[in-house]
Amino acid sequence: MCSLEGSEQVSEHSSLSQYSTVTPELKECWGHLLSELAHWQWFFTMTFRNRVGLWAAQRRWSLFWTEFQRLTGRLDWVRVTEYQHWRGVPHYHALVTGLPDYYWHSEQVRLPAEEMANDIAGFTRILVYDPSLGAAHYLTKYTIKSLGDIQFTRGLTKGNYSDKVRL
Repeated sequence: MCSLEGSEQVSEHSSLSQYSTVTPELKECWGHLLSELAHWQWFFTMTFRNRVGLWAAQRRWSLFWTEFQRLTGRLDWVRVTEYQHWRGVPHYHALVTGLPDYYWHSEQVRLPAEEMANDIAGFTRILVYDPSLGAAHYLTKYTIKSLGDIQFTRGLTKGNYSDKVRL
């Protein structure tokens, strides 16, 4: 649990909608939740090349993961959405887990995955996750920003990690 404004607590039973302002404590709680949620392996960003709506962006995201998981097996991820208003395109940030050990650090897997995602959607970067760089806290910025869109794979909400996330 994270403490908010003195005696208030955020737990799996609290509603974040009860807070009218985003505090540094709330950002820290979200960052802590995401960083502790799983053994993250990749930090993933995808910016769409062309103007697409949120629904079309979601379909391309799903297409990429369907194709990629044919090679790797089932993966789990948490994804937040940023909307680049000046270009009219969505932009995703994600943390990924579940990669087999021999794929995790392999350039021979990561770079073709980037290329596949680039072909399907647009500009993609996949980096090996380094917890000391704060990517989980970086995703928090978009969790509480304008769209406030965060999505978890079912494996994170119903599987081994479900004690940490209840949606």
